Amino acid sequence: MGRPLNDSGVPERNMFRFATPKRRRLPLHCAQVGPARCPGQALTKWLRRLPWQAMSGWVILVGATKGLFVRRPPLALLVLALIASGCSNERSGDEETDPPPVVSEEDTDQETKVTASVTTSTTMPATTTTAPATTQPSTAAAWPEKRAYHEMVYDSGSDVVLMMGGVGPDIVPSFAVWSFDPATMSWTELGSMPADLDPVGAPAAYDVESDRVIYLQTTAFDFETDPVSTWAFDTDTNTWTEMTPDPHPRLGFGARMAYDSESDRIIAYGGMTMTGPDLLVTPGTWAYDYNTNTWEKRTPEGEPPGVNYHGMAYDPGSDTTIVFGVNDIDPTDLLNVIWGYDYNTDTWEELSLTPGPETGSAYTRAAYDPARSRVLVFGGLHIVDGVLAAHDELWTYSHSSGSWEQATSSPQPRVHHDMVLVASSGDLLVFGGGINDSDSGFQGNDLWVYDPAVDTWTALGP
Repeated sequence: MGRPLNDSGVPERNMFRFATPKRRRLPLHCAQVGPARCPGQALTKWLRRLPWQAMSGWVILVGATKGLFVRRPPLALLVLALIASGCSNERSGDEETDPPPVVSEEDTDQETKVTASVTTSTTMPATTTTAPATTQPSTAAAWPEKRAYHEMVYDSGSDVVLMMGGVGPDIVPSFAVWSFDPATMSWTELGSMPADLDPVGAPAAYDVESDRVIYLQTTAFDFETDPVSTWAFDTDTNTWTEMTPDPHPRLGFGARMAYDSESDRIIAYGGMTMTGPDLLVTPGTWAYDYNTNTWEKRTPEGEPPGVNYHGMAYDPGSDTTIVFGVNDIDPTDLLNVIWGYDYNTDTWEELSLTPGPETGSAYTRAAYDPARSRVLVFGGLHIVDGVLAAHDELWTYSHSSGSWEQATSSPQPRVHHDMVLVASSGDLLVFGGGINDSDSGFQGNDLWVYDPAVDTWTALGP
């Protein structure tokens, strides 16, 4: 499980980490040429707006070479008007609407470039800060490319959904950061993640108290030597900051994180790494405090075994972090269990699963619904008649009652996706992933909205 395999059945070591992401340039169309590109058109509009009937007296004319002249309505001004009319004939009809904003080649290059420079600061907790990413103007056609293994978080402070990283088309890592506005149902490309990060299979969570998205760079193929790091993203300033805490957790790809609001801690757990030809799980429960910039290695009893690409969400009603869909190294041996972690007592507890999902799920996702006090678990891979396949099941779990309920299944199976619940609207948003685990079917860029109030699914695009 995890990353694509080569002909020898071993995950490709360099498939994601060293591939160069593709950059897109904005198209430049003739229709976008405005007054700055066509002075004649600008002059035409200006002349049309002058009060000609009231201009029987003196007119002030700004000369290009001789400064200011005061004359009666000049012949030169009429000649300029004829020149402007000839330029405006290139447009259809007698159109007076303002042309679209100019997008020059220079502006386009600046908008698609993201600085990779890093400056060092001695102020704690932030120690290394990247320059702000350039914002890509949102248009009606703005929509993220296909992706899988990406991360989505709901920034309640700004009431936007942030999406970052993942694997794009042609198995190329995507460093793009997108923002989705639930009020306007529109996407805006914010820029790129820092070039130092591996954007595939690493977890992110939103710290409500600090108003920061915390991103954990996990190990990939070598548990002992692969770089690890912790970054904070500020939506308001569009900046990434490397936090450099010490000590730092070493968790593998497929680890998950959730924000414990009662304790004001990011809880991280699970993951998988590779040493030589062997896949290894990376056990360990960690808690991150942004205010002090510290990771704490917890020592709980009864820690779940063999966890990666599981569903994980925090239930504030019971003050418990819920983990579901645990799977170990063998993809045919999915563990069908659900666990709860209490930070205050530092304990894990295996929870009730009956009645509930019949089989465990790999690559599943979880989100918390505050209006109904239930954890939603959707999609992933499970075993049907001995075959590993993507599924479309949506289940809800109440920790207070220990009960499961199956909601309406989605119109399509989904795996390698991500999802968030938007508190302001109550909707569950599911983006990306695919309908199966094959090379041609594990990526997508469709956006689905599930409304728990009426138990319905709606496709939004692209």
